[in-house]
Amino acid sequence: KDAARIEREKAEKLKTRSWQALLGGAAICTVIMSTWALFTISRATIQTVHLNDESKLKEVFFGGEPWLLQCSNENATVTDAFASAARKLSVTAAINVGAIDCAGKLPSNRTFFQRFKLPPVNFTQTPTGYLFANTDSPLQIPDKW
Repeated sequence: KDAARIEREKAEKLKTRSWQALLGGAAICTVIMSTWALFTISRATIQTVHLNDESKLKEVFFGGEPWLLQCSNENATVTDAFASAARKLSVTAAINVGAIDCAGKLPSNRTFFQRFKLPPVNFTQTPTGYLFANTDSPLQIPDKW
């Protein structure tokens, strides 16, 4: 009888430890998934590229890292499509996303369009985006993106 009781106690302890291990593993998975979700959400932030921040402008225009910019100002806010693209790209690509006033004056006293010899676009009527990468000239994103 004692041997059977000891076996039952061992089985109960094993069962308890199995559940504890399972719950511990689930907790670890939850922490990892939550951390990944917060990291992804934080990358989806659309940064405002201020025209008076020379170091940020140099980083965006000539830093070599890919940047997706949409022209915006107080009369033209970032579109829902651009915000959605920012969220999707934050998961699938290593790209920075920002908004810049393309008609405003840069520290050189030229507009974004003048600086990069681009035809001016009325971005208050037509959403306009540009891709910067590898220190190349910006590529305009078609308005049907």
